[in-house]
Amino acid sequence: MFIDANIFLEIALKDKNWEKCVKFINDAVINNRSLCTSDFIIYSCLIIIYDKLNSHLKMMDFLVFINSLGIDVIRPSLKAVYNAMEIMAKEKLDFDDALVISCMIENGIRDLISYDGHFDKIKNVNIIRP
Repeated sequence: MFIDANIFLEIALKDKNWEKCVKFINDAVINNRSLCTSDFIIYSCLIIIYDKLNSHLKMMDFLVFINSLGIDVIRPSLKAVYNAMEIMAKEKLDFDDALVISCMIENGIRDLISYDGHFDKIKNVNIIRP
């Protein structure tokens, strides 16, 4: 299962669904479900955490949390980045959403944990909302 940025940000920023997201991820870890995200998602979250909370400590807390999960962090290949641009044009997605889909395709992942409604129109992707 690929974890989108908005799930991590719900937790880091303690938004309205943060407790549901923590429970979902903890249950997935306990049940040995395969979890992953991309380095791009992590960097994006760090930037947003700093912009919203203006705290290096919260950024470090986020990294400790990510590390504690033991999830796989995918580094998109240049081919995946290129394919993301094709997905942008075909599916009318912004770059970061297209890169998520491209990473998932490249790694044979079908389940996406996300609250982002833009993914609803993507075929062969199972959207999971905690």
